[in-house]
Amino acid sequence: MIARNTMTGTMQFNDVEADDDTNDVMQPDWWETRQGFVAGSDDDKDRLLPSGNPDESGKPRSSELIEQHQNVNVEWADGLEDAWKSRQLMSAVIGKDWLGLQIMAHLRDTGSESLSAMASQMKASADDIAAILATLTLFGGVTVDDSNLFLLSARGASIVDNIERNTGIDLSP
Repeated sequence: MIARNTMTGTMQFNDVEADDDTNDVMQPDWWETRQGFVAGSDDDKDRLLPSGNPDESGKPRSSELIEQHQNVNVEWADGLEDAWKSRQLMSAVIGKDWLGLQIMAHLRDTGSESLSAMASQMKASADDIAAILATLTLFGGVTVDDSNLFLLSARGASIVDNIERNTGIDLSP
């Protein structure tokens, strides 16, 4: 352990936590003194402090701590946002008595289709199909091309394939 003898001000490299003569706790070489930081390597400061740029008191600036906290929150928020989007997509897949899954299986077999064509071929109302298609499109299960035809996305195809594989049910008409 790197330590400072508080009586003499000298640095010691040992395994004790206190000076045997004074019983004072030893501090690392970069620790704050009344005059400011004692010379130490910048690597130690970066490694041991949340920020390598302390203010005059030797403590990290609050703005730097807030920024570091926000960076951690961004990572968590991204993960939570992805989970929420997946939940919304799966809710659309199983909503209205699995209408979303029926729509995606239908699009897998037909390639692309308009809302009116799907409404005429499926046993659900056009309003229900439109609502499910809107959610599927919003969360990446289905895409819409330039001529307003709905297409199954790669994510949607993966969902249909996984459900078929895991249930043993063929969703093709």
